[in-house]
Amino acid sequence: MSGLITHALFHPDKNASGGPETRWLHSEFRFPIFLGFILLSVLFGLDVVTTSLVLFMGGYEQNTVMAVVVHYPAIHLAIKGIALIAIAFITQYGDQVTHGKGLVILGPVLLFYAFVIVNNATVVAQLAAI
Repeated sequence: MSGLITHALFHPDKNASGGPETRWLHSEFRFPIFLGFILLSVLFGLDVVTTSLVLFMGGYEQNTVMAVVVHYPAIHLAIKGIALIAIAFITQYGDQVTHGKGLVILGPVLLFYAFVIVNNATVVAQLAAI
């Protein structure tokens, strides 16, 4: 199975049998999208960790929608996982409809969560100084 995946990553224009283009890996934009998902997974994990740290240090969640959930890191992480799956489906669909659209969809999400991590780290630093 991994040979098929490796072949598809390095030869996106043909499937393992040398036949026509694979539908699920049809463009050179797939690898950057894959890296974007790895980065988004890391950012989601950092969000859960830094939010939990803020709460532990006496801070509070500013997002009223997530305020109840963040007190339970496992549920918080599960919700992030569900969001990651939804973003993956939307991004892959967008990229199949219009070549390159997946990165256009994923880019703002990555920027938003990078901002969230910077904000959380700033709050942790402020709480540590108190």
